[in-house]
Amino acid sequence: MLVLLDGAGMRLTEAGGRVRSLDAPLALAHFAGETPIRATLDDGPTRDFNVMVRHDRACATVEVHRGPASVKPRHDLTFIFCTSGRIDIKLDDNTRHTINSGDTLSLDKPAACEVREDGSWLHIGIESGSLVAAHRQ
Repeated sequence: MLVLLDGAGMRLTEAGGRVRSLDAPLALAHFAGETPIRATLDDGPTRDFNVMVRHDRACATVEVHRGPASVKPRHDLTFIFCTSGRIDIKLDDNTRHTINSGDTLSLDKPAACEVREDGSWLHIGIESGSLVAAHRQ
């Protein structure tokens, strides 16, 4: 998965001709890592966020959020990445964390969390082991 963070955007062209356009910050594209891709920048450099896992060992999800939201992670590993601004995170055990743009909070066990600020952020979940087989069904 690839999320555009900054820049005018890009086009991702697969070998078979399929084109994915990421034309605004937080645009998201899903594709298999082994897929041959040609990236063309729209107007100058970009900055992006990539999530890659081995298909035989893990599954990953990426959710894009703008502003406050509550999430109930169901993954082995959970990451909250602040893409802009500053976000205040409250976990279900009332633990609080504040992270700024470019910072990541890693949670080793599933925990519900509430993001209370207006920054934008990514919720990344990774499942491994037996959860991979269940996810694919």
